[in-house]
Amino acid sequence: MASSLYFTAERVLASIDFERLQAVPELLDDWERPRNSPPPDQGPLVLAQTRFILVFFASFSGEPRLIRQALVGCGHLSADFRSRMARAKPGSMSLNLSQWHLWVEHESIKRLMCCCMVLGNLLVIAYGIVPGFAALEECNIEMPAEDELWDATSASKWRSSLQRRLPSSPLGLRQATAWIFGNNTQEERLDASWTWSPFAASIVMHQVAIVVWFFAHGKEACYGTTQRYRESDQSDAKRIEAALSRCRDLLTETRDGNDGTWSEADGPLLFNAFAVLRVSYGRAFINFRALDRSLLFQESSQDMLVILQRYFDAAQERDGYMTIAVDCALEGFAIPIRAGVLLTQKTAALKWSVEHALAGWDCAFLVTKWVHTVECLQSSSGQTTPEETKVLDNVRYLLSQIDVDRSPSCSLAADLARVWAGLYDDTWVWGVAPRMSWVLRELAKLYEGEASDIERQQQT
Repeated sequence: MASSLYFTAERVLASIDFERLQAVPELLDDWERPRNSPPPDQGPLVLAQTRFILVFFASFSGEPRLIRQALVGCGHLSADFRSRMARAKPGSMSLNLSQWHLWVEHESIKRLMCCCMVLGNLLVIAYGIVPGFAALEECNIEMPAEDELWDATSASKWRSSLQRRLPSSPLGLRQATAWIFGNNTQEERLDASWTWSPFAASIVMHQVAIVVWFFAHGKEACYGTTQRYRESDQSDAKRIEAALSRCRDLLTETRDGNDGTWSEADGPLLFNAFAVLRVSYGRAFINFRALDRSLLFQESSQDMLVILQRYFDAAQERDGYMTIAVDCALEGFAIPIRAGVLLTQKTAALKWSVEHALAGWDCAFLVTKWVHTVECLQSSSGQTTPEETKVLDNVRYLLSQIDVDRSPSCSLAADLARVWAGLYDDTWVWGVAPRMSWVLRELAKLYEGEASDIERQQQT
């Protein structure tokens, strides 16, 4: 049914786009001077919202041809994002937002733009696509309003909620991100009356992940792996680690402010926010450039195996910050164990969002490769740090809490990858999930093969 609805909606949207294209003057007509004509119709907001839903569905359908079509649709989203950006900047609105219907339209625009940013970050995780929105000016949109205002079902309830709020100045996403990174020279002190809703906190976590992505790739492009890069790496790593710790504190305070528990409405958003934060740790401290993320939209399993082999063969660097990142990412594996693996397998399709599934898959690559490297080092009497040994012991403990058939070579990384893969088998809501499961099982075979080779060498 989902497929039928998707293709029907795509045909309707394509016909609307074609009709609007017919109204465009001939190409290159009067191209030498700007036209003195009114700006083009932006189109109704509901059209942009519909396009976003279709692109989001296709992006994670697991069907390579639909994924490529979704990437084309991202161009439409990006153009629409920029055309509406002026209306979403902090304090830039000239409209009178004292009327409920005008406020709802304004807030809907902001939330659509926030969702486009989320999609951009998820496309980085899944396919390695460069984020479609820059980390600074283009993301300086006003933070989403408090959920109490957004959830109001009538103008009277909205006004009542508005009157209970403390007056505060508009807060931009760029300003919130600057606070996370401790950029005190460029940002004013945040208004003490500002409180972030779980949705707003989740959006900030995605923005932080995008900033970390730009920082890591830009730094490598400038310095490569030269001595100058290594000399500056420690100070930069400390700053990013401090920023990510601030993110963790922010999310923890959001939970503690609700008596240490999450409400049914807030829980999924904060659950996802923690998952995205784990992705940021991996981007900041783990060299993921060895992983060709196009593997999920490859149509040939042989092409996917070649990509996996290259990732497996790449050297795994180790340092204290990487150990911190792995320890943080391992929390994503501990959650379903605490909840019950079988229960998680049967309910993930209904309770997990695709962003949590993608974040977990991202962490699985990070953790299993690191575990395999450290485990092989210990097997060959290599030297590991106490912190690395502690993390490896935690992996053993977590696996001991579930009924799992150990691999013949007793490879912790292989066991971990297979258990993680099992969490995606029944997640049928998103077609990309079974592909992620297959990839993790193939990766487990590679870990197992090398562990067996080391074991045979030790016996001879």
